[in-house]
Amino acid sequence: MANKSPLLSDEPRKLSYQSIKEITDDFNEDRILGRGGFGIVYKGELNREEIAVKVFHVPRLEDGEFQKEFQNLRRFNHQNVVKLVAFCNESKQEYVKFGGQEVIADKMHTALCLEYVQNGNLGKHISDEQTGLNWRARYKIIKGICEGLKYLYEGLEFPVWHLDLKPDNILLDKNMVPKIGDFGFSRLLGEEYTTKTMSSVGTRGYLPPEYINSQIISKEFDIFSLGVIIVKIMAGHEGYSCIDDMTTQEFVDHVHGNWRKKLGETLSPRSLEAYCQQVKRCIEIALECTKWKRRERPTIQDIVTALIQTETVIGDLGLQTEQFTQEESILLKKDTPKRPPKEMATVISRRKTGESKPSILSSLPKDLPLDFLKKITDDFSEERTLGTGAFGTFYMGILEDGEVIAVKKLAENSPVARDKAFANEVQNIMALEHENIVKLVGYCQETQKKVVQNNGRYIVADIVESLLCYEYLPNGSLGKYNAAGSSISNDWDIRFKIIKGICQGLLFLHSIPIVHMDLKPENILLDNAMVAKIADFGLSRLFGQEQTRMNTQNVVGSYGYIAPEYLYRGEISTKTDIYSLGLTVLETVTAEKNSASNEPSGVRFIKMVREKWTFDHIVSVHPSLSADYLQEITTCIDIGLECVEIDRQKRPSIENIVDRLNGVVTRYDRIGGEHQ
Repeated sequence: MANKSPLLSDEPRKLSYQSIKEITDDFNEDRILGRGGFGIVYKGELNREEIAVKVFHVPRLEDGEFQKEFQNLRRFNHQNVVKLVAFCNESKQEYVKFGGQEVIADKMHTALCLEYVQNGNLGKHISDEQTGLNWRARYKIIKGICEGLKYLYEGLEFPVWHLDLKPDNILLDKNMVPKIGDFGFSRLLGEEYTTKTMSSVGTRGYLPPEYINSQIISKEFDIFSLGVIIVKIMAGHEGYSCIDDMTTQEFVDHVHGNWRKKLGETLSPRSLEAYCQQVKRCIEIALECTKWKRRERPTIQDIVTALIQTETVIGDLGLQTEQFTQEESILLKKDTPKRPPKEMATVISRRKTGESKPSILSSLPKDLPLDFLKKITDDFSEERTLGTGAFGTFYMGILEDGEVIAVKKLAENSPVARDKAFANEVQNIMALEHENIVKLVGYCQETQKKVVQNNGRYIVADIVESLLCYEYLPNGSLGKYNAAGSSISNDWDIRFKIIKGICQGLLFLHSIPIVHMDLKPENILLDNAMVAKIADFGLSRLFGQEQTRMNTQNVVGSYGYIAPEYLYRGEISTKTDIYSLGLTVLETVTAEKNSASNEPSGVRFIKMVREKWTFDHIVSVHPSLSADYLQEITTCIDIGLECVEIDRQKRPSIENIVDRLNGVVTRYDRIGGEHQ
């Protein structure tokens, strides 16, 4: 057996900030391994051994992410948990201005140095049964994750709940041994402790239903996430997406059957039966972990015991030393999982605009200085606030010639792309033009020094400010319009025009393709002519893989509009937007608010519309509406209700919706066709 690295044998060392700079070649961009809301991870070298250096932005004083992760990591010593080898927690004092006076503030530098794992994260190795890792490699990973979680729960003085288990937080060393990492959300709690929290933890798609619905955190939280991970290890992302289309037994048989077929190509009949039994037990365990009721999930001890029992069967048959054939080596094929394309197609649809005099805005550079944006927004004053959305706050910016733009200030140190990557993505978004999407006219990304006060102490930090500038639309949002309470008897023409405009804009975005992910009345803006324009599109491209975590904080804000497969499994497709569109259409038609913010996916609102908004109800409440208007209204309600089907395959495409709204296929045409 190879000797253990001296770095991994010693207690974590304390390093100076100067040492951290030297280890990372002065934070060379070529050494960047990843980014997040916490900061940046660099590849470094310490004592001629490779390490991963997690450099934090100023420690978030509200949640103490650095202290929390540091205190946990320094206690861990297990082959399936990432090892802390060194750390930096250094500060120096300097004079800075705060509140109009000079004060002494601490400039803080914090970093964690972790063992470097050569094969990256598990997320890069997720695939279906036919490609990627063979069964033995996958089982080794499953078992290792479970052993690591068992150590966190039972091998320490107090259990540690990870609360963000996902493939991207499982790292694989050169021997494909899994190591649990990223303890930024973790909690050190008693075994029987259960709590409710208003703070955000975890990543959408790996969150248990009791947390999504009631913010309950318990020891069963990680078990649910573990179950999702095991399913994805065994069946891939696409296989996991089929889980709701089958009964539990059907899904077990489906995954088991796929592996039986694959293993049967290389194993003898005697070996095949033993390994297939192990496959079946693993998928059963995974589904037990993802049970809706947390009390019905197995304990980590139950899981590890069940896995050992499958090994005992294989051992009793004398198969442990049997080698897989060359074709069944660690990698079945070198296919990589399919990922959405990073490049955005540049699609330009010219606006139909009348002649207008040149404005200051047209002569401005697209990359705008932060000082300029501070000036036109009155230093982002409260009086200039237009509203707060999923990713930041909007401010009114007034140019010298009186022209108005909307300036969106993204949350500080969001896990947004940086530097050239940010500029490239924004410029791609700026190239998009359509009369039903809000035009992006400029952007800014600068690093600023900021002083914050905490417990009588001043701290200075480098804060990355990212801002986006949009055309200003004076009539506000569709949410505001719907809330005004106008009767559809008086303004149906306007509402129908808005609905068609939203759908035309979404058709354009999906053709690129861009999935909006936060479509709701508050993100539909109205111009002087009441033309609907979709706002906040394309932002997901700026957040990359960290986007899902970033968006978890916004579950509450958009709770009533999120498609169930996105809310519970983190699955994103154009049909995710269609669900949100359906709720937006139903609100606009009925002029009633989807206000049950404590219920997921607008369930109560949808039920109300199905039961109440019948043809007879519409006629009785709005007797003055013409037959044409009634046809349009009932068609929109039909479309809206089809959009909010739980099974996303039953939702219409945006092309079909636009055709129906344009009269290609109306409600009465369909009824007539069914009776011919």
